[in-house]
Amino acid sequence: MTLSSGDPDVARLAYQAATSRVAGQRSTVDELRSRASGLLGASAIATSFLAGFALDNREDDLTFFALVGFVAPVITVILLLLVLRPTDKWRFGHDPERLLSYYYEGQFSGSEGRPLPLEAMHVFATQDMSKWIAENKKKLNRYFHLFQMAVIAVGLTVLAWLADLYVITFDPDVSWFFI
Repeated sequence: MTLSSGDPDVARLAYQAATSRVAGQRSTVDELRSRASGLLGASAIATSFLAGFALDNREDDLTFFALVGFVAPVITVILLLLVLRPTDKWRFGHDPERLLSYYYEGQFSGSEGRPLPLEAMHVFATQDMSKWIAENKKKLNRYFHLFQMAVIAVGLTVLAWLADLYVITFDPDVSWFFI
């Protein structure tokens, strides 16, 4: 869909909608990163508590579950660091200098060198933000998938350590569990 100059109210409405959407994406990224850091802390606490308890009560070799309990937190940390890593590839706002250069010197100058109305700038900015929204959405989807995999890895960590505790506490003679 291509926006063109026409009604200034429509251009302003589209600009406000795009601005709101981009601000919402920025908020979503911040919230996701906040949740990722919280999950990282929860993973560290769960792993240290359960692994410490399981390893203190151990008399034999490691079980398969203990191995999973060691590997899953490493996977969790890697996934969450991918979510938390700083990147400058997000687009949440216009560069003011770029806007001014387009307005005064670029494609929005009229035939006599006069700038076009504000409505044309709203159209230009809205078209730019529409591209950003699509690009940001792809990145957000990747980040959400990484976060979901990290949540699964944390759950797997907890289940593995609980299973390990069960095996070493109640069923130590089951040889296939041991590595």
